[in-house]
This record gives sequence, structure tokens and C-alpha cells, in this order.
Amino acid sequence: PIMIGKIKSWHFQVDGVPHRVVYWPWPVKDFDTTKLLSGIQKLVEQAAQIFGRLPYREYSFMLQDGAFGSLEHNNSVTVGAPVSELTGNFSGVFSEIAHEYFHTWNLVRIHTVEYADVSYKTPPLSKGLWFSEGLTIFYADLLKRRAGLPGSDSTRLKHFETLIRRYSGNPAYLNFSAEQISLASYGPTSMLGDYNASTHLQGEVLGALLDMIIRDATDGKRSMDDVMRKMMERFSAAKGFTSKDIEQITAEVCGCDLQQFFRDYVFGKKPIDFDKYLRLMGLQKTIIWKDVMTADGKQSPDLRVYSWQVPNETDIRIGITDPFGCWGKAGLHTGDIMKSVNGTAIKTTADFRQSIRGAKPGDTIVIELQRPAGIWKTNVVVSGYQQPEVLITTIPGATEKQKRLLAQWESGN
Repeated sequence: PIMIGKIKSWHFQVDGVPHRVVYWPWPVKDFDTTKLLSGIQKLVEQAAQIFGRLPYREYSFMLQDGAFGSLEHNNSVTVGAPVSELTGNFSGVFSEIAHEYFHTWNLVRIHTVEYADVSYKTPPLSKGLWFSEGLTIFYADLLKRRAGLPGSDSTRLKHFETLIRRYSGNPAYLNFSAEQISLASYGPTSMLGDYNASTHLQGEVLGALLDMIIRDATDGKRSMDDVMRKMMERFSAAKGFTSKDIEQITAEVCGCDLQQFFRDYVFGKKPIDFDKYLRLMGLQKTIIWKDVMTADGKQSPDLRVYSWQVPNETDIRIGITDPFGCWGKAGLHTGDIMKSVNGTAIKTTADFRQSIRGAKPGDTIVIELQRPAGIWKTNVVVSGYQQPEVLITTIPGATEKQKRLLAQWESGN
């Protein structure tokens, strides 16, 4: 990657390896550069502790104001870093940097069997992205905690509550395996039909559960760190891994049989029994489903629907995230071509979002579609919807081992 402009630049070293941080500012506005540089260095130091060494001769963190998104490379990362975030607590920027930086190991070097060296062709679909992306998200959170940097959730328990809430609130995870959702991550938008899921979330959840299993089986002597080191040893060259390889290495680390776990949750689509794994650390969960409410205490409308376009097409298509929501019940399906909403033509994705923005529960939205059989109209009666609230608590009579493992896990060590 190349960045050209009037950039600010800083340097630091970790284990004798030079690192450069460059920032393209627009407009020019002051922020705490010492805090930014110190945070990035702490992330590098924590990653080096996991793997024992840095796998590059030099590294560049390329940050750009006025931009969003990020991308990993062999020995650099590009990150959109709006100055509005750099004048705050840096939480969002550090999350993006930690995520893409950990890809230096997990994805760039530890890569799935479908991925190889740099290619300028469309990347192949991969069954292993639940590990490549999900475990990277897992470690982005963990690196920040170990480095003492601000995060979105105050504790690991709060963070895991958030994961369970997001997982339990999406029916896609009950209908597709981790490998299927991995394949769909960069596949056609309609690959999961009327469902929408994140391999990042699913993989982070599975990584967290495997970490608990390892800690319990080894009495706290090993963790997911040991799995990552072994994956680096065996799959950092030309050979790529499969989900079966992850199963074998994790089982080797914990000295336990993980066939059923992988059969149920990676190759299969069995609902996760969270209490089974939380109990290893003396924990239990409570889930209560509640109506989603607006800030003024009214029932929130179910607007969990989106619009999209097929590359090189001008048609605007609809995307359904839950076939049991009001949009699915009205007969809509992901991929349907929208012609109009309430009589107004839909020519852009922004048109669609604007057309439903003010909808309230009880409203009727008339949608005109183009299907192979011809024009079809349907009425969507907007409803409210529910989401789960999750609370994790300690179980009565937790053993000393469970308490010790929980304390170790909560600390992030």
C-alpha cells in the first residue's frame, strides 16, 4: 500500500524491530499523539508475547483521517481513523488496529487451505473464516485488555453477555453451521437466503468457548494462546488449515476429545448450550426476551431489512434478516427487485432507507416488486420485535477450581 501526502510520522521499536505510525490528517486538528503511539506499541508488545517473536522485519501502521474501514497486509495495516475518534478515548481506533494487526498472524500467515499467496483475483470462498476472522476479533478484545486500553465493554463477563445476546437474537445461527456462514461471508449476498449472519461473531463465540474448555481441561495451565502458537508453527508457510486441523490442534493442547463440539457447532448447526461451558468457570446465564423500545419508551418498529445491488446492475434489491419478522411474513425474500415503496420509485439504496425511516408499529408499507413472473405487490404491516437481555452470574457452591479459573479468565491472562 502507498500513502502520499503531508503525513505525520512517529517511530518505536519492539524487540529490536522498527515500527512506524503515519497519519494523514484532514482537516488538521490536534489530538493526544502520545496516547495513540503508546497504545499501538502496547498492542504490538502483547502480540509479541503470545507468539514469542514478530514475523516481519519492519511494520507500518497507516492511519487516515476522513476515512472508515481497514485492511491488513503482510507487514502493514491501513486504518480509517477519523479525528473525531482520536479526540475521544481511542476505543474504536484501537479496536480496528488490534483487529487488523492480529491478522498479521491469523489470516495472512495462518491461513485457510483455500487461501494462498497474494492474488489479484476474486478470493475463493473459505470454510475456515470463522477461525480467521472470529479468533482475530477474540484477540482484538483480549490484546486491548492485556494492554490496559479502553474497550467497549467494561469487563470480559459484560463482553461475553454481549456476545451471547447478539448470537441468541439472530436465528441464522440456528440454521447454518460455522463453515456455511464462513463460506457466505464473501459470497453472494443471497447465499444464506432470508438470513444474515456474521462469521466474526460466530467465530469469536466459538473461540471463547474453546478457551474455556482448554483452561478447564488443563487446570488453567493452557489457553487459546497455546492453540495460536501451534497454528503458527504448522500453518504459517504454504500449507493452509481446515476446521479439522483446528480440532486436532486444540484437542492436542487441551488433551481432550473435541469431536462432538466441532460436529455440533462447526460442521453442524446445533444450538450452543452456553450454560454447559459457563459452568466450567462456575457461571450461569439468564436470558429474558423483551420488546425493543425507543428512547422515549415506545415500541420500536422492526426495520431489520436492507437494500443492496448486484455488481454492474442498477436494480435495487431487498434483503431479509429474519424470515419470521414482519418483512418475511409479508412474503418478501432476499433478492427481490424493488420497484416502489408506497408509490415512490426506488432508484437507490438510500431511497429505500428513506422510504421506511419514519415507519411506526401498525403502519402498512406497500411494496411493489419485480419477480420473474411479473410485477407483484405486498403489504408489510410493521410490527415491533424482541431481543434478548443476558445476565451472567456465579452459580451457588462454585468450587475452588471454578473460582480460580474464573479469576484467571476475567483478568485476560
